[in-house]
Amino acid sequence: MTPPPGASSKNVRFVSRCDQGGRPDGVQVIVHKGHAFIGHMFSDGFSVVDVRDPLHPKTVAFVAAPKNTRSPHLQIHGDVLLAVNGPNIWAMQQYASQQDYYAKSLIDSVHTEQPFAAGLRVFDISKPASPREIAFLAMPGFGAHRLWWVGGLTIHDLSDPPNPKLLSHRNYAPPFGGGAHTPLPLPGRKLLVLADAATSANCANGIAYTWLIDVREPSNPVSIATLPTPAEEDFCAKGAKFGPHNLHENRPGSMQTEDIVFATYHNAGLRIYDIRDAFQPKQIGYFVPPAPEKIVDQRPNPAKVIQSCDVFVDKEGLMYLTDTNAASIFCNTKDTDPS
Repeated sequence: MTPPPGASSKNVRFVSRCDQGGRPDGVQVIVHKGHAFIGHMFSDGFSVVDVRDPLHPKTVAFVAAPKNTRSPHLQIHGDVLLAVNGPNIWAMQQYASQQDYYAKSLIDSVHTEQPFAAGLRVFDISKPASPREIAFLAMPGFGAHRLWWVGGLTIHDLSDPPNPKLLSHRNYAPPFGGGAHTPLPLPGRKLLVLADAATSANCANGIAYTWLIDVREPSNPVSIATLPTPAEEDFCAKGAKFGPHNLHENRPGSMQTEDIVFATYHNAGLRIYDIRDAFQPKQIGYFVPPAPEKIVDQRPNPAKVIQSCDVFVDKEGLMYLTDTNAASIFCNTKDTDPS
C-alpha cells in the first residue's frame, strides 16, 4: 500500500494503520493468536486489534482499567496476559513541564488524593477478542511499570531465585542523556542491547543512545558500540523527544534474531540495525510516520509530532509499531535482510 503522506522510509514497506478504536495512544504491543494487544499511555486500559488480515486491522475490544489507572505495558505467556496497573500520572497531576516528571521519582513528584489501582491485573485470553479478568495482585505505592531504572543497568545471578545476587551495575547517565529502559540479551553472542530512553524534549539533556554491551563476563559488562543515531534531519529541532525507547524483544512466537535490532526512536520513528559486526553496527532500514492528525498527549505543551514507542515483529517480518500520540502503523521488513 501507499504510505501515508508525510511518511519517510528506507527498505520498509507500509502495510496499514489503525487508530485502535479511537484511542491512538499506544505503548507496548504484543501479538497473540492473530490479535495485537496494545497498552495505552493516556487511555485507561488496553485494546485488542484483530490483525489476522493485516491489510484491514479491526479493533475488537477495549478493556478498561479502574478510574485514573493506566496499563501501558503488557506481558503474555500462553493464554495468560499480565497488564500493569498504575496511576495515570499525566491526567491526575498537573506538571508545569514534562521535565518535572522525569527529574524526580514518582513518589516525590506526585501529590494527589485521587483514587487509582496499583498492581498487576491477570487475564485469560484464550478467546483473544474477549479478555477475561481472573486475578489481581495489589502492590503498594504506584504499582508496576517496566524494566526502567535511572540507576542504570544491573545484572543479577538468579540461580537461587529466592536469593538473587547482584553481579554488576552500570550507569551511563550522566554524562549521557536518557535513562535505562529496555535490555535485550543476545545469549548466543554473549551480547546485550540496552536502550537508554530519551527523557527530555529537544535533546535538552543530551543525546540518548542504544548501547551494545559485551557480557561475556557478567561481572564486568563492557560497552563496545552504540547503534547509529538517526541523522536524515535535525531530530533534536523537530520537537518532543528524540532518541531510543523500546526494542523488539525476541519473544516466543515472534521473530527471533541476534543479528538485527528493531528499535523505536520517538520522533525519528522505527529504526532497523544490522549488528552482525558488533563493533560496527549499521542502519539498514527505517520508517518515520507522518505527524499525528490530532494531539492526544495530556502532558504539558505537547508538540504535534510522532513519538514512536514500541515495536513487535512477527515471524513473517511484519512489524507492529505504536505511538503515544498517533495511530499504530503496520509495516513489512522483508527488504531488510542483511544477507
